[in-house]
Amino acid sequence: MKYLKKIATGFKKKVVEFILDEYGGNLSEYIMGIVIGVIIFFVIIAIVLGVFTWAGDSFNDLFNWTGAGG
Repeated sequence: MKYLKKIATGFKKKVVEFILDEYGGNLSEYIMGIVIGVIIFFVIIAIVLGVFTWAGDSFNDLFNWTGAGG
């Protein structure tokens, strides 16, 4: 149990040291990078879902046109 407490204390110390260091740009750059990454991720997901919707509608129209649909 003391080992876990030592790890938690060390982690907390590193986080506080990272936030309070003299280089404020580091934190803002990390945050901007994460936000841009999340935005790009959601854009890619939206594009993929749009392609799936388009393909599904196309197959549906094809099957309705041929009379093979249910």
